[in-house]
Amino acid sequence: MGEGKLLLPSTISLLWNLQFLDVDLVYEFYDMLVVPSEVWEMPKLRHLKVGVHRLPDPLTNQSEGQDSTVLENLSTLSSGAFKCSEEVVKRVPNVKELHATYMEFPQDDRYSLNNLVLLDKLESLCFAYYSHLENITFPTSLKKLDLSSCYVPWDKMTIIGSSLPNLEVFKLYDATSGQGWNPIEGEFLRLKTLSIWDCYLVQWGAEDVHFPNLQSLSLKEMHKLEEIPLSIGDIFTLKSIHLDKCSESVISSAMEIQNVQRENGNESLHVYVDGKQVSVS
Repeated sequence: MGEGKLLLPSTISLLWNLQFLDVDLVYEFYDMLVVPSEVWEMPKLRHLKVGVHRLPDPLTNQSEGQDSTVLENLSTLSSGAFKCSEEVVKRVPNVKELHATYMEFPQDDRYSLNNLVLLDKLESLCFAYYSHLENITFPTSLKKLDLSSCYVPWDKMTIIGSSLPNLEVFKLYDATSGQGWNPIEGEFLRLKTLSIWDCYLVQWGAEDVHFPNLQSLSLKEMHKLEEIPLSIGDIFTLKSIHLDKCSESVISSAMEIQNVQRENGNESLHVYVDGKQVSVS
């Protein structure tokens, strides 16, 4: 410990064969862990997780003629205030899973987030921004996207849906702004799981053609939502609807969807309310 901080020693890079490095503190002490730049010189790393704590910039004072270490094996990376500089992108060419948490409210591009699109092997991104997220392009390789506290306008979901053709899992946690979401046909063509938690959504103009391969719908603390669009029940692949702390009108619409499905001979759609399976009588 130094000045109230936990310091990882620079000699950690001498652990040549280390593949998993997972160091975290409780949320309240998110800025207390100091990670040395030498962590970028550990070529065997497969998983590097420091939670909401910061990763330093890679070392740039390499000896003349010496190449920078590339973490070819790194597949999972978790960091607070992740800076996606061109140098970092070069160091982690094969990362598949990224967790990035930003506790500050940056007014500039200090984190080089436009470079996220260069991570062309990335399949899973968990992104917590705690501010308004604007004008960021995600890599088309993404299969899973979790957004938290990003305040993305609902009409911008069109950009996400149309630009991520491989997206299968989409989760929103207090991540939107505006009252209405009207999807457009041709987006979210491969989406299987949709979770919307604690988002201010009143009217949802969705139809079956907007999520043609949806299997699971999860809504939590959606107090303002008037109802689940009944045409959601026309999605043949839909297997479950999960509701937690939602309004009675949302629950009623889910039950009506299940009832229509059963009348059509489909017994495979299950509805869960506050963790318990329910069904029409």
